[in-house]
Amino acid sequence: MDNKIEDFIQRRFPIDNNWLNGNCYFFAVILRAAFGGKIIYNPIDGHFLLYVDGGYYDWSGLRTYSQSEINTFVDWENYHLKDISHWHHIVRDCIL
Repeated sequence: MDNKIEDFIQRRFPIDNNWLNGNCYFFAVILRAAFGGKIIYNPIDGHFLLYVDGGYYDWSGLRTYSQSEINTFVDWENYHLKDISHWHHIVRDCIL
């Protein structure tokens, strides 16, 4: 496999432990620790991704999105500046 991130995912996380449904934030944190990048929140899908080297990743590997979808993505580090009440909701219900 040519993609080091996808290779890492397949070698270290062969079983889905709800990484795509309920634990996507934590998986993005794991990927960021290994590869750097930014944690991105997709408010349309309510989903966290890692953005690194020009690609968006979650447990399923490299994801492709249209430019209109990407335009809705928010850097998680700054999401509280966009919508503080929704940020609190996500932290309370999805992260804590």
